[in-house]
Amino acid sequence: MPGIHDGQVQCEYHRDQEQQDRKDAAGDESSARGEHGPGDQLCRLTGAGRARDPAAYHACVEAAELRYADCPTTEAELVIDAPPPVVWPLVCDIQVPAEFSSEFQGGQWLDGATSPALGARFRGRNYHEARGSWETVSTVCQFEPERVFAWAVGDPDVPAARWQFTLEPKGSGTLIRQWMQIGPGESGISDAIKQMPDKEHRILRRRLAEHQANMQATLAGIKGRAEAPS
Repeated sequence: MPGIHDGQVQCEYHRDQEQQDRKDAAGDESSARGEHGPGDQLCRLTGAGRARDPAAYHACVEAAELRYADCPTTEAELVIDAPPPVVWPLVCDIQVPAEFSSEFQGGQWLDGATSPALGARFRGRNYHEARGSWETVSTVCQFEPERVFAWAVGDPDVPAARWQFTLEPKGSGTLIRQWMQIGPGESGISDAIKQMPDKEHRILRRRLAEHQANMQATLAGIKGRAEAPS
């Protein structure tokens, strides 16, 4: 599930500078293009400021000076032509995102839990081409049926990341939003920044872009499943 990621991952950013810049440019363009669907999808980045509309996104990514200590966040939202009671089971199934995310490989509830509940824990399996495979343990930190499902990666008090799904009725459909925060706890990303402090903004920008891409894919996948004929 995009969202069970940054507890252990340490992406490799030690590459040729020119190649890095080309990838940055391509990544920024694809993120800016991919986050806005035909009028019903919007992704946002928050660092020093927040882009609240599609036109502002690219400028925000370039201008905001991202710092790990500020716990930068990103989010995506999408309108689904199905009511919250139809969408909610897909949000709560931690296996569903593995169908659409390039990073999340699946999860398993722990301690006898079989579904989300406040305090429940699950193990997530992940893969990244720069890191290989790793696992994290997350704890559900907010749970309101048909409204909010949120979890903290690693230590719930000082998590490596926080993730959240929210649902809101919108006419006869549902506005679904996925949000995540990097930090404040230690993670592979913070380790990479310690090794290359001068590249902190670039490292965070790239990681947020990766999360956004997986959020978009996950929300689009949930939308397809929820709107499919029964």
